[in-house]
Amino acid sequence: MKTIRSIAAAMAFAAVLGGAAPAQSTGGVAEIEAKMTEYISVWNTHDASQVLAKIYRMPDTAMGTLTGLQANFDQLKKDGYDHSVLHGVRGCLITPDTGLGEMRFTRLKTDGGFMPPENRTSIYQLKKFPDGWRVTSFGAGPVNCFTTGAATPPAKAN
Repeated sequence: MKTIRSIAAAMAFAAVLGGAAPAQSTGGVAEIEAKMTEYISVWNTHDASQVLAKIYRMPDTAMGTLTGLQANFDQLKKDGYDHSVLHGVRGCLITPDTGLGEMRFTRLKTDGGFMPPENRTSIYQLKKFPDGWRVTSFGAGPVNCFTTGAATPPAKAN
């Protein structure tokens, strides 16, 4: 529940910025999208220690610990999980050091089928640390800070 509240707060913050999406720095957005693409590759190794080393930075959650993340992988394998297929990612900067990543994917099973629902969308809150972008929380559903037009930053007061 804490994760959902923090993501909702980040989305609300994005909406408050002039009533539009926050201004997007191409470099920061590209970095977030690259991290989310890396996420799926690292996740597909089923190596909890690598996910923690390269992707997650959320020590106050079960998924942010080796024991908790390994238990998640064990349960997925027990349910027939094999790997995830990435359909797309989108990044959104909230500040220069925080952002959101939207990932669309399908979890495939060892028998060739998929784990319902077939088309999944998850949202990840990211923070930029000295060693790069890391996922600090996540939840399900699309983010509304993505727009088709470029956001215009508010004018500076004289």
